[in-house]
Amino acid sequence: MGFGGIYFTLPQNNYVFLTNNVEFYKDVKDFGEYRQWIQLLEEIITEGFVSIKCIFEDDSAICNTGIQIAFMPIEYAIHAGHESFLHEDRMYVYSDAQYHNHKWIIRYVVKDIKRIFEDIQAAKDRSVELNILKEILLPLLVRMPALNELFETKKQFISLDKKKVGVFSASVEYKWDNNVQNFSPEDYHYHEVRKRIANVCYGNMIKPGIYRGQEANKIIRAMQKAIIEDFESEVSKYSWSELHCSLLDYHSTLLHDININWKRYGSYSELDEKKDKEVRDRIIDQREKAKHDDRNALYLIETNLYLHHESETLAIRDDINLLLAYANWLVVLNDVADMCYFADNEAYIEITDEYVVDTLSDDQDAEKLNGLHHRIYSYSEGVKRNLETDSEYLEKVKETFKEDMGFTFPDFLDILSYFSYSFSEEIVKKVGNNVFRAPMKELLSDFLMQMNGVITEEDATNLFNYLVVTFQNLKTENGRVDFYLPIGKRRTRDTRFELMPLVSINGDIIFSPITMDYLKKDWLNGIMDFVLPYEVGMNKTKQLILRWKNLYEKQIVYDIANSFKQNKFDIVKTNFELRKLNKAHPQWLGDYDVFAVDVKNKSIWIVECKVIEKVATFYDMYRQQNRFFNEHKEDEKFQKELIIYMKRLIKLSKNWDVQNIWDIK
Repeated sequence: MGFGGIYFTLPQNNYVFLTNNVEFYKDVKDFGEYRQWIQLLEEIITEGFVSIKCIFEDDSAICNTGIQIAFMPIEYAIHAGHESFLHEDRMYVYSDAQYHNHKWIIRYVVKDIKRIFEDIQAAKDRSVELNILKEILLPLLVRMPALNELFETKKQFISLDKKKVGVFSASVEYKWDNNVQNFSPEDYHYHEVRKRIANVCYGNMIKPGIYRGQEANKIIRAMQKAIIEDFESEVSKYSWSELHCSLLDYHSTLLHDININWKRYGSYSELDEKKDKEVRDRIIDQREKAKHDDRNALYLIETNLYLHHESETLAIRDDINLLLAYANWLVVLNDVADMCYFADNEAYIEITDEYVVDTLSDDQDAEKLNGLHHRIYSYSEGVKRNLETDSEYLEKVKETFKEDMGFTFPDFLDILSYFSYSFSEEIVKKVGNNVFRAPMKELLSDFLMQMNGVITEEDATNLFNYLVVTFQNLKTENGRVDFYLPIGKRRTRDTRFELMPLVSINGDIIFSPITMDYLKKDWLNGIMDFVLPYEVGMNKTKQLILRWKNLYEKQIVYDIANSFKQNKFDIVKTNFELRKLNKAHPQWLGDYDVFAVDVKNKSIWIVECKVIEKVATFYDMYRQQNRFFNEHKEDEKFQKELIIYMKRLIKLSKNWDVQNIWDIK
């Protein structure tokens, strides 16, 4: 028997302990669903006690007493002979209580979870959540009249406040089992990895010191070669196929967390303002952690697939946690290497005299990165879409996609949808909570039957073969094979597990529905955001996407200019070239996207419109920054434009009575 839970104190030496007794769940088949119930109910209890704890300051309330509250599945309540209280007249939950050794022990069973969700979602105030709390505490309150009176008085006082607990409903476009696979490396796993990395550095005579820029990049790559050999020897101890199923199940859990938390963000209504911010912050933190953990899981998945090592040894949970901790360090080192390659001052690596390796950031500490994440979530709408333009270019994408890929875009989406939710349950075998295995021939036959003649067997076979990962190419980027997984090179790396999530084993296919749905969204969202999942061999589609994006860039210029006009600016020009007014103006400076003058307020606006591409890796982010600030030097060019413009301003605008007090923006 094991216990775990949440503990918090109350006035007058009282306390509350929300327990979870694993004995209650031994006969429960679907604990995943109960997990969601418990999370909601424990939040109701916790928020409720935060609001009513002041009543325990009253001398007529209890003192020196514990309140232990345990959720009990109805299966256990009936089986254990505790079902007598299940016949009481309740709306949301049943509960009973016993007093033992200065402690009230309350057990509660959900009567109607559907009603709980619906009523909380529809509620405009705290009345529902407080009624649920009352039903949980009812057997205690009935026996303690003074405490009951204090509770009722406080409940009436705060019932009309804004909600502290919210729920939301969402559907998913893939088959999903709430019983999920989770791994969580402990501190000792990370400590063990750091010791191994230190030994590798010592054994390879890497000198202690602080390294930056290109030098740091070279040091990290040298370290990586030796560290990766050690990491791969560790991965090779275990059966690759069994390890893949466990990791794919974990990867699926993380993708589901990322997806659900995206749907959750901003979906709650009528919440207390402070609570709403707390919920939003928690959702962001949970989603960003899942994204971080998923990168580690993918690194380990791809390493394991690349090695493809047969072994009789099965990795246990502790083994996998160590491998994930190791993968985390390799991902971090790779990111820092990419950062240092492009920038001298963004990050650096330190190797101490004891050969302990630290990767450090100069400017972007955890607090700043956290603030950046929150700004991204707050302003994530993107460009204002033109449905007519989008429809026209989506049709054109279908043509170029077929030319680039050899199969049609609709057929590609159909097969991803098939593996996401419509495959026949009769032909698959579960090899994980959300991982399936089936003979490829049967899957192909099932897919063709569901397509009902829309696609030929040859085309369907080509699609299947494309989606099966070629593990030998996982370390290949743009035709070049390296010793490490080039995880940062998303644009030029066309063999990645994310892109090809089917794994072939002896004629069978192993897959996870959510990975196929994720791939479908990656293509659809990538096309709409003008960033393809990869660009190798996608030349025609890439060129079309650029022309599509250019239309929106022109629209941005038009919208900004129109905004100046609506605000009564005296002069508003787009794509304005000073050279047309004065031949002496340097030709290389080009034009201004938007040029606006407000004579009354003596201000001149010069607007340069640039569409910044969305990026998914540190390498792509710094590559884009390097292109903008160093290679093409767009910022320097714009600064030169402003300096030259200011020198010629009086000559070009003598009729505006321009003085030094004019404000140039």
